[in-house]
Amino acid sequence: MMTRIIGLCVPLLIIVVIVSGCWDRKELNATSLITGIAIDKGELKKYKLTTESIIETEINQKTGGKATPSIIFSLEGDMIAELVNRLNIGFTRSSTYSHVQVIVISEEVAKEGLLEFIDFLDRNREIRNEYNLIIAKGVSASDILKVSYPLQKSSSFKIKEQLETMFHDYGGDPQSKIKDFVSSLISKGREPVLTSVTIQGDADKGKRKSNMETIEPDAMVILSGTAIFKGERLKGYLDVDDTRYYLWTQNKIKSTSITTTCGENKFITVHIFNSHSKVKSHYKDDKPFIQISVTLEAKMEGTQCSDDMRKLETYTHYQSLIEEQVKAGIKGTIEKAQKEYSSDIFGFGEVMNRQDYQNFKKVKENWNDEFAKADIDVTVDVKMRYLGLKTNTFLNENN
Repeated sequence: MMTRIIGLCVPLLIIVVIVSGCWDRKELNATSLITGIAIDKGELKKYKLTTESIIETEINQKTGGKATPSIIFSLEGDMIAELVNRLNIGFTRSSTYSHVQVIVISEEVAKEGLLEFIDFLDRNREIRNEYNLIIAKGVSASDILKVSYPLQKSSSFKIKEQLETMFHDYGGDPQSKIKDFVSSLISKGREPVLTSVTIQGDADKGKRKSNMETIEPDAMVILSGTAIFKGERLKGYLDVDDTRYYLWTQNKIKSTSITTTCGENKFITVHIFNSHSKVKSHYKDDKPFIQISVTLEAKMEGTQCSDDMRKLETYTHYQSLIEEQVKAGIKGTIEKAQKEYSSDIFGFGEVMNRQDYQNFKKVKENWNDEFAKADIDVTVDVKMRYLGLKTNTFLNENN
């Protein structure tokens, strides 16, 4: 009996497998792959949505020709959630958002608040959460998507790779994703940050295909640092160097280079290849007391000074110079957030919530005010491990 049942079920299962498919599958040649989204204030409606849709054959090095590698299209409306489904006013194909690389928001819109966009992005199942959320500083968000670049061709792919490389090689990008923004937004001890970019050069000339055909492009999208928020609203910016010091407080520096003076108008540069940071937070003398300790391993990259690198005191001297540079940079960045924005983007409140909860629960509703008056203590320990290919410098070979 069991054999007969199995004999009847197996053919049915085979038929089901053959005739079934992906219910929501879209053929590639029938879709427009949206790789970038920009949001500006509209002229006639509340918002202007701009999208970049790539032309797959032109992005491919083997099939690429002289046609434009992507198409930029804009339309206006009052809800972003509606606009993303209305792109066929201009496009011929159904739009697919699973390959979005960047979402750029204008400065003007960010100052009014991002809750509507964050809600839409957080609940949308098609837009993956690996994209970079970016603020356009001093320029329209749509112009960021329109500046062409000869290598990646697509502006969205160029910016995505640019920010990832900057984060790993130097530490000038906060690498804030949608999940990070939402987590900071609902936290009582941390404020959100986003990447900020701008345009160097002539933005109008950067929209032309000729911008990809010259050794000195007329316009380039450059990283300008970090956008500081207080709640859902943009409050100000940190530059690229301040962003690196911010990342040190987050224990997120992968590698970077530090240049400091070693004499009158002379400098040394070391490469940081290993970095570790710890943060402690508690109340002391009725004020928050924040302790940050940083340990670094470095190697010499270049020197303009003729100090004898064979002597131990030269090592210790250079180590102390780097320690003071990093210490001053971290303290200066924190003080800027305290005095100019009263915004704890560092998450010191979250640390205190874990380490000194009894005191934190008394002030968590107005933590930013407490953060603004916090005492900051920074210690940095640098170990020089390598000197490159040469022990000494040719600058003192005749000494």
